[in-house]
Amino acid sequence: MTQHTTADGPTNQSPGPFIVIGDVMVDHLAPLTAPLTIGRDNPTHATRLMGGQAANTAAWLSSVTQPTSAPSSVHLVAAVGSDDAAVFVEKEMGVANVRCWFEHVSDPTGQCFIAVTPDGDRTMFPDPSANLQLTPGHVQQALDAIAHEVADEIAQESVTGHAGHVHLSGYLVARVPECAAVAIRSARQRGWTVSMDTSALILDSRQQESLLELLAGCNVFFANRAELAALAGTAAASDDSSEAVIETFQDNSGFDGIVVVKDGANGAYATQQQTLVHEPAKPATVVDTTGAGDAFVAGFLAVWALHDPDSVIGALRHGTNTAARAVAHMGAGPLPYSPAVTMKKGR
Repeated sequence: MTQHTTADGPTNQSPGPFIVIGDVMVDHLAPLTAPLTIGRDNPTHATRLMGGQAANTAAWLSSVTQPTSAPSSVHLVAAVGSDDAAVFVEKEMGVANVRCWFEHVSDPTGQCFIAVTPDGDRTMFPDPSANLQLTPGHVQQALDAIAHEVADEIAQESVTGHAGHVHLSGYLVARVPECAAVAIRSARQRGWTVSMDTSALILDSRQQESLLELLAGCNVFFANRAELAALAGTAAASDDSSEAVIETFQDNSGFDGIVVVKDGANGAYATQQQTLVHEPAKPATVVDTTGAGDAFVAGFLAVWALHDPDSVIGALRHGTNTAARAVAHMGAGPLPYSPAVTMKKGR
């Protein structure tokens, strides 16, 4: 297989397949020149971009694991409508060198309206639409087809490749957990590793219980400190250490895999056996924080899944490096993700 290079050096095998399952959105990004004012006009110059946690993560994974000229080893399984937005999505993911396995449904493609303030913070107004109609049957068929392609490729090249990794969007887990369950079961049967992210949604007790049940089949779990505290049944006070929040979550959930905490300007933390590893955030000029967490996840997985699954140190470093790239420009995906990404802060 061709040797590929990441920010942490060359790999000795083709990356992937990386399979990301979850939400696809068309983002309508509205950068503001002043803080958001409720009840008043907030002048902006809006731009349409690709978005959605799963789509963002897949695009960043492609960016950090493979050259644009290589056949894609990053796959996105999701649901879209039969509309112009779906055509836009497929085109943009093609630019990102991501293979799409889309279920076309009756509802329109999901959309999100995002107001970005001058300090880079964002307020989102999502309409998931088609994302809610993804079916377990489509997820299973997509995974079967991907596995078949990988088996053929390995047989033709007479080498042993990367076993595969499935990453589940937090929005998938919250909205269509039955699809997440199929994905975890299928990945486990094939010997693939699995990771799960959380979402910015406020989960009810049923959704929390379902997430924790699904988490038992995962190797890696990503969350920010507030999300992890909510799942642990506590409120994250400003003086609570990430170590305390993680310990409480592990005790209450029984999860014995790797817990990764995205902590913004404080960097990131990850459990490694009985220890907690910390990586500071990388210096960056913050333009837009949309998609920074997705970029971090992609950077982490690119190293963890392809290099040493027993060590999180290099994965954390690569994750924070990738997140620093993400916040330095408008839009949730990597540059050049879309020709439309030409905005600068304050325009």
